[in-house]
Amino acid sequence: RGLHGGWPIEPWGSYLLELGASWAIVMTLTGVYLWWPRNRQGLAGVLYPRLRSGSRVFWRDLHAIVGIGFAAVLLAFLVSAMPWTTLWGGKVLGSIERATGQESPVGFFFTGGDQHHATAQVDGAPRLAPLTIDELVQRARAAGARGDIELHPAVQGGPFNVRDDHPRAWDEVWLQLDGRTGAVLTRVVWSDFPAIPRFVSLGIDLHEGHFFGRANQVFNTVFALALVWLSATGFIGWYKRRPHGGISPPPKRDVRLPGAVVATAIALCIALPLLGASVLAIASVDWFFGRALPGT
Repeated sequence: RGLHGGWPIEPWGSYLLELGASWAIVMTLTGVYLWWPRNRQGLAGVLYPRLRSGSRVFWRDLHAIVGIGFAAVLLAFLVSAMPWTTLWGGKVLGSIERATGQESPVGFFFTGGDQHHATAQVDGAPRLAPLTIDELVQRARAAGARGDIELHPAVQGGPFNVRDDHPRAWDEVWLQLDGRTGAVLTRVVWSDFPAIPRFVSLGIDLHEGHFFGRANQVFNTVFALALVWLSATGFIGWYKRRPHGGISPPPKRDVRLPGAVVATAIALCIALPLLGASVLAIASVDWFFGRALPGT
């Protein structure tokens, strides 16, 4: 889980993952655009590969057909992951939630229990928690927690954060318990969630393969294998298109992009700040080498 979130180079690991997810969104949308049938006779190259058009076209079709089959799912996975990134999720989405009054009521669960700071004092020093883990779990059960329980220990005398883990977020209960007395400091259920946190929670259930139980896990596994396939066939397609004997990019083509494509690209660069920054960086490098090394 730590590696998946960018560990051990936080926060830069999260930035790299967000940058990769942003470009994956671009690659998915541009892949759909390139796959879209144009002046083709029949379904060859659309729903099944062309077998008599050479190996490059064959591998291109194998890549595109699998890609179009999972394009919507891939976008759903990427979008549902973005709220957990450091920049887009923490800054962009966080700002939108604060501006619209849509903040998650369980933000305390991810901040080490800093929502409540009350501590019992004995001779001027915080008293150690007298309750055992089993006793805290009993208090959580009494407050409505069911099934498997995820418990985050107290930080520097703060409260314990408790969540009962269920396949669907609307069945979950989120709690904060006083580590010394077991008193319920906060209790949050699905009806307490605004619209944006609800959307984020449901997206995570699907992303992690919880929502539909074992079938969801099987589907996610097939989807992961499809991503491996797309990566492999994408590399093969690039390798076959490269200039003979070299590893440089394919020759540039003078293509007039439709206005809708340009507008979509600009909108994505604005909506995904790391994507926009990377596009500017790539354009700067391309411009510099184009002037310093003409013909490259």
